[in-house]
Amino acid sequence: MGRARAWLRLALMQKKLADYLKVLIDHKDEALVEYFEPDALMLSDEAIVIIGLLVGLNVIDCNLCVKEEDLDCPQGVIDFSLYLRSSNTISSDSSNEEQGDPMTTVLDQKNYIEELNRHLNQK
Repeated sequence: MGRARAWLRLALMQKKLADYLKVLIDHKDEALVEYFEPDALMLSDEAIVIIGLLVGLNVIDCNLCVKEEDLDCPQGVIDFSLYLRSSNTISSDSSNEEQGDPMTTVLDQKNYIEELNRHLNQK
């Protein structure tokens, strides 16, 4: 598992994850058939669509550590619930129509996090 995590981190840092998976998909008969079930996503035609979506990760600059000794250990989970308001604390002056709008909820969350950031920076 640690090798897979290291490979994934290196591929993200090199911005070649989509390219590497494209090579695997192109040679799926030799490389992937023994590791995946016949109806697996990696062996289907839709895998090309996923590779196309992974190209979007190339705009992100990743700087990940690959020398960690604990690559085989499960990684910790960051609990963001402390920073997010629950849906029932949205301001009461919003109309019912706005509460159902996902973009309004996202913007409310963004404003709340920025407010927390400003408060922390003032301390």
